[in-house]
Amino acid sequence: MKDLIRNILKEYVSLKSNISEGHENKKGASVNHDSTKDLKGSLWLDPSKGFSSDEVIKGSYSAAGKSGAYDALHSFQGRKSDGFGGRINTIVQNGIKNYKFKNKNVKAVDIKDMYVFINPNTLTVNWEVTIGSSTDGYTYEQFDSRGSAGGGESAVNGQLQSMHSGNSGEPKLVYYFNKTIPKCFNSNGTKMTGPCKGTINIQQKFYKYGKPVK
Repeated sequence: MKDLIRNILKEYVSLKSNISEGHENKKGASVNHDSTKDLKGSLWLDPSKGFSSDEVIKGSYSAAGKSGAYDALHSFQGRKSDGFGGRINTIVQNGIKNYKFKNKNVKAVDIKDMYVFINPNTLTVNWEVTIGSSTDGYTYEQFDSRGSAGGGESAVNGQLQSMHSGNSGEPKLVYYFNKTIPKCFNSNGTKMTGPCKGTINIQQKFYKYGKPVK
């Protein structure tokens, strides 16, 4: 037992050392960072239960070449017109299932954090979502979002009630993406010749849905 506890403490010290090197400020950070530094620590040192840590789920997609390019740009899951989208809801929910399978001691999961980066020169979206154990008595295993390209926050808010009705559980906002980017593509998805012309505001609100842990 002493050897087991000693090994767990060594692992904790190693993780703490990685964390202390610092995660780049996410407001301007690239998502192409060392995945070994994505661990955010939440460790259980009780050897009878093992230990668990937060995990980062990542994804990306590009709207270049798609009709209605800037509508496609914020199609994080999939749009009705042609089904195009990044399938983020599906990827995150599958990630939660895998997390629970690997961490048998975790009974409640939380969607803790999120980050989105859009490259206006390629119309590429990179995103990452951090999941881990929940400590507020709820488990969050559903995830959804709504947004707008150029319509502002009122256009986003007008879609939220129907979204909440389509999901089960208590909605809580995880992340509010609100960026104005240069327009470098035509509406048909082809890149403009010469410099970018004008700007467009992209907004998206991401929610998690919690159910009480039984």
